Order: sequence, then structure tokens, then C-alpha cells
Amino acid sequence: MVAATNIDLPSAVAAGKFRADLLDRLAFDVVTLPPLRVRKGDASLLADFFARRMAREMMEDFPGFAPSAIEAIETHEWPGNVRELRNFAQRITARALVVPTNEPIRFDPEALDPFASPFRPAPVLKGTPETPPAAAQPALPKPELGAPFDAQTRLFETALIDAALGLHDGHQGKAADTLGLTYHQFRGLLRKHDYGKKPGKTDTETTD
Repeated sequence: MVAATNIDLPSAVAAGKFRADLLDRLAFDVVTLPPLRVRKGDASLLADFFARRMAREMMEDFPGFAPSAIEAIETHEWPGNVRELRNFAQRITARALVVPTNEPIRFDPEALDPFASPFRPAPVLKGTPETPPAAAQPALPKPELGAPFDAQTRLFETALIDAALGLHDGHQGKAADTLGLTYHQFRGLLRKHDYGKKPGKTDTETTD
């Protein structure tokens, strides 16, 4: 028999919330899995698995994740562990494949929170009038203390790139203007983060 839980069973027994004799039966051997945030590389592998399964259910081909999405998956803390990761991977894939484009799936910060919306009702505090929702603002990754600085910088830059490209339907010149960059500066960022690089191609084979 195999059982799994996210509860510390010895503590639950000590608190009288779990039967000691049942714990003895279950404890032939115990494997404690560390959380996703300390399992480097596991999050993106699991996300790929969940996304491919969602694509099969939708009878669509899975185009893979863009660099920004992979970076976000690897740097997010995932407090809800595998369940949260599964929901995110399936949600972002389902949204992207509603209208398939064969483009790698880009990072969508709002997909981390299914309740995120500019029209979400604001919480009402007792004794205060209800306030209208705040105007929608571009969603960018939040800094996480303790995460590698370079990784967070890459995540922020790729999120800006994706937002600008999405705003202008992939038009790089307009996206560069939106970010206050020259076209050549913007192209440099795309090369830096491997946008447009085809799997299996070397740097010399990659076309602009």
C-alpha cells in the first residue's frame, strides 16, 4: 500500500488528530519529497508534461514554452507545489491553444493567478464605501528575495519583451518603440534571450 500526504503525521499523532496505530501500519518506509522550489529543473519538466497532456485533450500540437515561460516556471516559489504548477501549466496552455499559432507559449503573469482581472471586485472593509477596481496595469513578475539576481533580471526582461510583442501582434519595431528602445537594441534583447531560435539549431544557423 502506498499513501501520500502533506501533513506531518507524527505531529498530528502527538496532537491527537491522527491514530498512532494507523501511522505504525503506514510507516514501513517513508520518503519525504522536498518542495519544488528546491528541486532545480523539476518544475519545467513537470510543466512540460502537464502542458502536453492538456494539448492532447484539446487535440492540438504542443508548441513548447517560450524562454520567458520556462524562466518563470523555474524561478517561481510554487507554494502550492505540484498542484499549483499543474493548474498553471494547463491553464496557460489552454489559453494559448484556443487559437493555435504554432508559436511557443509565452509567459502570462496573469495565468499564475486565475482570479487576476482588472474587473475583480475590490475588497470592502467594514465601515468604508466600496471602491471601483483599479485601472488595469501591465502585469510584471514580482521580485523574490533570495532568488538569483540574474534569473530575476532575465525573467523581467523576457516578460517586458512578451508584453510588448503581444501588444503589437509580434511587430518588433513597434514593440521596440513601446519599450523606449531602438530597433537594434530590441533585436539584441531577442538574441540575448534566444527568441526565434529553432530547436536543434546552432547560433550560426539561427536566422533573424
